[in-house]
Amino acid sequence: YKTGFNKTWDDYVTFENQCNSAEGYSCTSLDSLLHLFYQSPAYLNNMYGPNCQAAFVQFFNNAFGVFYNFMVCFVKKNTQ
Repeated sequence: YKTGFNKTWDDYVTFENQCNSAEGYSCTSLDSLLHLFYQSPAYLNNMYGPNCQAAFVQFFNNAFGVFYNFMVCFVKKNTQ
């Protein structure tokens, strides 16, 4: 099968394995964090555009003790 991309199947399997091992974040914890962010100086001083994105990423990283950038996609594990 062709995927239309210049990746090998090994690349896709590796990516899937990384996603499966990634820690997921519940909707409740993300909603709570977003609520706190909207009340924080980080948001109030950077309400729009790239500065807001950067402020949220920093806020998220500090809250969860991670080092993501804005381009990271959060993947929740399939628990079925």
